[in-house]
Amino acid sequence: MDKYIKGVYKKEIFSTDKGFIIGLFRIKDTNDESMKDYVNKTVTFTGNLPKLNFDETYLFYGNPVKHPRFGFQYEVSKCERIKPEDKDGVIEFLSSDLFPGVGQKIATSIVETLGINALELIMSDYTVLLNVPKLTSKKAAKIYDNLIKYEESHNIIVYLSELGFAIKDCMLIYNKYKSKTKNVIEENIYKLIDDIDEANDAIEEQNDKLEEQLSDMDSAINAVVQYYGDLVDNIESANDAIEEQNDKLEEQISNMDSAINAVVSYYGDLIDNIESANEALMLSFENDEQRKAYHLGVENTLSVLKQLLNYMDLYKCDNGIAIGESCNVELPNNIMFVELSKV
Repeated sequence: MDKYIKGVYKKEIFSTDKGFIIGLFRIKDTNDESMKDYVNKTVTFTGNLPKLNFDETYLFYGNPVKHPRFGFQYEVSKCERIKPEDKDGVIEFLSSDLFPGVGQKIATSIVETLGINALELIMSDYTVLLNVPKLTSKKAAKIYDNLIKYEESHNIIVYLSELGFAIKDCMLIYNKYKSKTKNVIEENIYKLIDDIDEANDAIEEQNDKLEEQLSDMDSAINAVVQYYGDLVDNIESANDAIEEQNDKLEEQISNMDSAINAVVSYYGDLIDNIESANEALMLSFENDEQRKAYHLGVENTLSVLKQLLNYMDLYKCDNGIAIGESCNVELPNNIMFVELSKV
């Protein structure tokens, strides 16, 4: 027995006017052990098939394949349409896109009036639809016409398949002759061979163009990938340079902090020493006037140094600037005195 998957046609991804289609199929059952894990799952399928209707049940005969570019697919060699077998199935079929203007409500009314054999009754005599409440004769005729065309296309494809034509060739023949297909075969079946050869040549030419387009697309994609690959490399190189610069900057800041701390420590010690010496000297003076004069000079000096110390601590600068009315002590080489009047 041929291997098959049974399920519902859900979505078209790509198709050509020659019958080739790529779509999505929801699997409900299968006799193929390799497909058991895909039951109740949606898979991608490809094949040359007759017109398929969304949400309709089909048997797809074929094999699973792994496309080198697009991954897992089910390659369909032929298909069979499964007629609705219950009330819900018939309602779903009549409310599908195959019958424009017939929604769920009208489809339900048709099945409730005519029963689950509604499709057979309509094909035998469409006037039975006039028994459905509120269904006009115009809409009844439209439902009948669509149903007949649908059945006709399916029956012709099956007929051609039974004659030995591949499904791809069945579609080529049907798309050209439609309802006249059987008459053409009965008159001159060999004419179909020339038609098929001509159509296949056209398809081959179209495939060559498609391959060329895909090749150009691959080249464009590779160029984009290369561009962004180079961009990422450049960004990484820039980040490395920034990181190296940050390391150097951190080292410089560390050295600057050390220098500032050394200066602050130097002047702190100097102030402590001056204060200690001041206390000793104050005791050696003979009178208060000498002590006051000396004390005033020391206080001025300490004021300059403390101001410098505060400045160094506040602005974190290793080039010292002493600010005051005058400076009576010798400053280190990297310390500049600026008179207050010039600030």
